[in-house]
Amino acid sequence: MIRSIEIISLTVFWILTIPVMSNGSAPVGFFKWQDPENNRTDLFCPTNCNHDFCDLSNMRVEKQRMNQICRCAAVPLWEIENELEHVSLEYTSRLGRGWVVSSGDIRGAKSQSLTHKNGFLASLPENICSFQHLVKIDLSENELTDIRGINCLSNLDTLILKGNKLKTISNDTFQGMSNLRVLDLSLNEVKRIEPHTVSGSTLGMYFVDVSHNHLKSLDITNFAIINPFCEINYNDNQIEELTNELTIKVDLKTSLGDGGIVNLQRNLFTKFPDFTKLGISDLTQLGKVFSFGFDIRGCKLTCDGTMVPFLELSKEVIAKVWRDYFDVKCFQPPELANQSIAWLTKEGQLDRFITNITKDCPTGCHCYQQPSRDRTVVNCTNTNMTQLPKKIPNDQNITLILKENQVSEIKNMSYLERVSHLDLSENNIQNIPESVANTLVVNEVKLTLHGNPLQKIPPRFKTVDPCDMHLGRQNMTCDCSNAWMGDWVSRGCYNNSELSDIHCNAPSSNIPVAEYQFENCDERFDYKSLSIGIAILLLILSGLLAIFYYFRYEIFLLRKRLRQARKHRGQFKHDVYISVSENNGQILSWIQNILLPFLNSKSYSVFFRPIDEGIGSVKEESIIDNVKDSRNFIVILSSDYISDDDDDTIWTQIEWKHAWNCFKEESNVRNKIIINYDHLRSSIFPIGPFKAYLRLGLAIDFSNRKHKLLEEVEERLGLPNKHCLTKQLGLMSSKPKFCSTFYNQHIIHDVPGINTKCSKVKHTYVVSDDHKLRTKDNSEEDNGISGGVYLQSENTFERLGFYSKTGHRAPELVHIDIF
Repeated sequence: MIRSIEIISLTVFWILTIPVMSNGSAPVGFFKWQDPENNRTDLFCPTNCNHDFCDLSNMRVEKQRMNQICRCAAVPLWEIENELEHVSLEYTSRLGRGWVVSSGDIRGAKSQSLTHKNGFLASLPENICSFQHLVKIDLSENELTDIRGINCLSNLDTLILKGNKLKTISNDTFQGMSNLRVLDLSLNEVKRIEPHTVSGSTLGMYFVDVSHNHLKSLDITNFAIINPFCEINYNDNQIEELTNELTIKVDLKTSLGDGGIVNLQRNLFTKFPDFTKLGISDLTQLGKVFSFGFDIRGCKLTCDGTMVPFLELSKEVIAKVWRDYFDVKCFQPPELANQSIAWLTKEGQLDRFITNITKDCPTGCHCYQQPSRDRTVVNCTNTNMTQLPKKIPNDQNITLILKENQVSEIKNMSYLERVSHLDLSENNIQNIPESVANTLVVNEVKLTLHGNPLQKIPPRFKTVDPCDMHLGRQNMTCDCSNAWMGDWVSRGCYNNSELSDIHCNAPSSNIPVAEYQFENCDERFDYKSLSIGIAILLLILSGLLAIFYYFRYEIFLLRKRLRQARKHRGQFKHDVYISVSENNGQILSWIQNILLPFLNSKSYSVFFRPIDEGIGSVKEESIIDNVKDSRNFIVILSSDYISDDDDDTIWTQIEWKHAWNCFKEESNVRNKIIINYDHLRSSIFPIGPFKAYLRLGLAIDFSNRKHKLLEEVEERLGLPNKHCLTKQLGLMSSKPKFCSTFYNQHIIHDVPGINTKCSKVKHTYVVSDDHKLRTKDNSEEDNGISGGVYLQSENTFERLGFYSKTGHRAPELVHIDIF
């Protein structure tokens, strides 16, 4: 902030006392100055404004300070040297119309001025735009009602129109007048100034005077100007509020005004401006954004709580820097009338700034907000109340004061949850209900009960800090029910007798409760606490059971490790049973052209009902039998698989039901694989296996991002049945040791056999009709290995194979002929 008023008052002095002889590019006593925020190059600043204040010739001021001073003191050369060509006005009508006339050439290069005061000019001269060298116009005390078109004078520096009859100033009136430095619209009848009238991007006014008009509101864009200014004067209007008609948001990174002052003295403000409504989102940045001062002296301000947020922010500034326009005084309330707001702030008396509340305030009470303490006070002292009020203002952090009344009972009112301090001093309260005590404790309400004849203190208070229970002096009968008070008062603030001073009645005298001897008060079993504990435990168990029940399928599936293949001995007829909606042609095509060829290439035995179901068989019996004979189940999940609109879904439901039951009973050897073909979400399913599969991510996504859908299916299916023949012969099940030509079979003399070319054959076994395992030399081999199947069929051999009675590993290389 600069001392703008001092600078303005000295400007005239500087101009009158500085010599005006020009011996060079600048007059004596001046230097050429250009505002960094303005493109004008014809302004000159005094070199000596005041020896005690500044010395611009020696540059003993910082650059920003110099620009602030020169902005208010600099003048154009024609004003210093008084070299102006004066033109005059000639009336052309008694209705107030006229022309500008000049004795010289209007196209000359010399600056011109037009002065016509105390006339009856009603409109701008008709030919005024022809005088482009006009730099100063003074049409004071005329009858002008409209000045639209004045912006054709792009070189105009000073426009004085005070004492006319202007009523409205539009925001395009001065558009483009980048050289306009001084604007005087005082003493008119202006009722409205449109937003951005004096703050357009093409404007750079230093002095604006709109004082002594009829304005009732003022938009922020006409005083919070991004371009620097010296003074904007709205004194002696009827302004009641500052507005934000365009709901602009002020950029908190900008700085507005650069040291000027906005003069709002003697207007009709009663409330301090709410800058949050003016587009300032963060009040802590207000001082950085508004780099100019407000002068609101002479306004009849009500000093209430709305001022506090701003006064809190101004404490430091007021303490370090003083300006005359800081000395704003309160007009209301009466107890603060004519007191300086700055002094009250400096002295830390912001508690006196309150905002009265009338809505829901109990009769006879004084309700007010106190922002300095962030609380709402409901003061019902000495109002002859006999019970707690039924209603209080709907605020938070309420201090409820009910001192000096006849309240004998505390009821559990719903608003107690919003009360932070309850003062019931000097009433007639003897007992506090346990429910009320619980509410007070849960909501951490400070309680003041001085001067009440309490007979008992609720045990619920023993968990509260004694500092928050101001009970005063209390004499009561002490027994085992209040033995807890002895330890309670020994904590915290008990030594402060002004807060709580509890005594026990005794035959001789009253004894402080901390010194009282409680006899025969062994701690008894607390059945109430036990009941509460059991109830809580049961509640927790009920919750856990509900959770387990809700997620029962997920828990079951997580325990089964569905991504891992099952170990088996090839005891099932089919490796895979495929279940699919038969009405979905796309899925059927994919199964026949992609899935089945892949599974067959991996030697899996597959049952696919649309292909493998026998003609004339009973469908349901066929499904049940083949499901039981299958080790793995693949379900192609689509929207029509679960649809209730199609009668054919009954077969998929039967398949799913029996497959799920088989999987549950033998999940150690069976696996159930779901391929999510239609990318269905778990949310569309009720609680059940489908929902669990999708929620746990156990279903294989058909659009597998890794493009490994078939590989993942194979991984979950495990080894085919025929690969388990090695285990049935007692060989290792993971990698069969049979020769690579084991399944390359051919017929010799119409007898199926196995041709092998193993290089290290230890024994060759054959299966004979007498159900004994023999070597080729027809000798019996009594080594614990016997034929498990004696049908001379290769297919039977592949399906059922041999097994070891002892379970020991057979020789690594064997040669088996079937005949």
